[in-house]
Amino acid sequence: MNKNVQSHDDFYNEICNKYFKDVYEFCVYLTKGDKNLNDMVEECTQETFLEAKKQIEKLRKHPNIKGWLYVTAKNLINNSFRKYYIKNKYEITVPDEIICSSKIVLDELEKVIDDEIDVDKLKIDVLKRLKEEEYQFYMDYFVEKKPVKEMAEKHNISVSAIYTRIYRLKLKIKKIAVKEINQYIGKNM
Repeated sequence: MNKNVQSHDDFYNEICNKYFKDVYEFCVYLTKGDKNLNDMVEECTQETFLEAKKQIEKLRKHPNIKGWLYVTAKNLINNSFRKYYIKNKYEITVPDEIICSSKIVLDELEKVIDDEIDVDKLKIDVLKRLKEEEYQFYMDYFVEKKPVKEMAEKHNISVSAIYTRIYRLKLKIKKIAVKEINQYIGKNM
């Protein structure tokens, strides 16, 4: 193989390192910076780069890689908005009186749950269910607050792979925590 020809993986990593932040910020711009849509921004950014990996051969020949990434991100954001609005299309508006009374009930329920659930034990239980590598990512990113570039070097993977793993780890932790809480509530109700 010719040493001057860059491998697909090297080319992909170069694209990720060069454009990841720009694409992420573009997705934030498309969502008008709405913090409630951060999950959508993260997901669409990741999906953009996953699509880039699938289309890497096409991108090698593309005259405007950044433009291609922006168009892909815009399409993914638009699809996400479409799904979001379709999902919420049939949402029912609840009168304020009902909201106030249900809020009181929910606050009381939350207080009971808070009193009953040992958060530290829950955290330990959730972290026990992570694989060793996932636990290390958790410690590096959430506890020690290491920069993504430093984590990429430590784990010998690309920056984009770090972002993907962090995103997947967040989802897994949420899923495990919800399952643990539901099991606990089921036992005590």
